[in-house]
Amino acid sequence: MYLGRLCEVGPSEQLFAYPAHPYTALLLEAIPMPEADRRCSDEVPELRAVAPDQFLACHHPLIAAA
Repeated sequence: MYLGRLCEVGPSEQLFAYPAHPYTALLLEAIPMPEADRRCSDEVPELRAVAPDQFLACHHPLIAAA
C-alpha cells in the first residue's frame, strides 16, 4: 500500500524478484538482512548521542556519534 491505496499486487515470488512500483522496491530494500556481525547478538550496544536530542544504540551507526 502507498498513501492508503494498493499500488502493486502479484505473487510474492514475482514481487520480490521484479518489483514494478518504486515504493515496493523501497520497502524491499528496507528488509534487514541477517548479515550483521556476531557482536550485534553477543553485546548490547550502549545508547549514545548522535545529534541533539537523538540517541542511538547500535554497533554500526550510519552517522558518527556527536
